[in-house]
Formats: sequence, C-alpha cells, structure tokens
Amino acid sequence: MWSWLKTENEDEKTRLLEEKNIRKNISEIIGNPLNLKNVEAIAMSRTAGIWRIKRAKIILGTFEGKRVERLVLDVRVPPESVLKCQKSFADHGLEYFGVNRNWCGQLS
Repeated sequence: MWSWLKTENEDEKTRLLEEKNIRKNISEIIGNPLNLKNVEAIAMSRTAGIWRIKRAKIILGTFEGKRVERLVLDVRVPPESVLKCQKSFADHGLEYFGVNRNWCGQLS
C-alpha cells in the first residue's frame, strides 16, 4: 500500500537508521522549550505562508512520533515533501524556516 515510500534498490536498514537519526536530531532541536514554542507558533499562524505552516506541522508531528504515512494524511503533502522537510530541519534547525526572529514576539 505504501510502496511509493520506498525507492528501488533501497537498503532497508540504511533507510531506517537515517530516519532514526533524523528523528533524534529533530527531538534535540525541539527539546528546547523556546524552539518548540516557535515551531508551534508557526504551525498555528494565520499570517505565515501555507507551506511554512505545513512544514511546522510536519516537524511537530515528527517530534510527537508520527510516521511519514500519518503525516502525509494529516498535513496533505506528498511523502517526498515530508522526508525532505524532516531532513532539512534536522540539518538546519530553526534556520530552515527562514526567520530571523522568534515567532513568540521576541527578537533573536
């Protein structure tokens, strides 16, 4: 059913290890209460762009332990977008959202 999540000749162990590392990095970044508050503010924003809001919801869902399959259905984006978002956020942290201030109203 979820065959579109796998690429041909993909090593399952490598994919699972990479997914685990990405989840760990996201948890470390979001583990900071200020970072969590900022991502929550973006996800609930009425003025941010729709894709920025969707990306924030993907990150929060990942932090809550949701699988890619669930995020695809919840956020209504392709699985490739979920995976790309998770990897980019794990690599760049809050800079991924392209903001130079905290969304909680404080300047950084």
